[in-house]
Amino acid sequence: MKKIGFIGAYDKTDVILSVAKVLAMTSKKVLVIDDTITQKCKYVVPVINPTKSYITTYENIDVAVGLDSFEKLRQYMGLEENENLEYDYVIVDTDSFEGVTRFARIFYTRYMLKEEEEYFNFLVLGSKAIWNEEKIYFILENGDWSEIMENQRLNEIKLRNLSNEYRNNIEFLAKDIDEEIDKREIRNIIKSL
Repeated sequence: MKKIGFIGAYDKTDVILSVAKVLAMTSKKVLVIDDTITQKCKYVVPVINPTKSYITTYENIDVAVGLDSFEKLRQYMGLEENENLEYDYVIVDTDSFEGVTRFARIFYTRYMLKEEEEYFNFLVLGSKAIWNEEKIYFILENGDWSEIMENQRLNEIKLRNLSNEYRNNIEFLAKDIDEEIDKREIRNIIKSL
């Protein structure tokens, strides 16, 4: 099981769900944990009976909300403390570094405001995080926002009408997470979405 953490000032939920969908379509078992203060997955991922904490399946991805530790997650799933979760990937959308040690830096702008940089530096203060050397610039175009909202309205993950840059970044992230997946397979998956 590989754990991947996403942390930052901007909304990452739709990006994380898109990457998780691509990985799930390669026959990988994926769990997305929303461990953020806002818990946007509550509003994006449809659920029949929402409670304070739950796991639901959405687009062949398991999504956990309100379970802020792996211990609570195991308890919810009825697993013993030392039992492994049966996932290939656990993607954590978080506001803290606890339990996650490897991060990539994704910037939603080429020019970070002073306040944004200060907030980011506050988040990483005192962490033992290992950063990838490269920075990923994930510039969202206006058309991307309307398509993301449409996906949320339809309760689907579709990439077809998103910008080339958005799709290329999803491809890059999926390939970075699973280096064994063939790049052509990822591209074909993205084209089919």
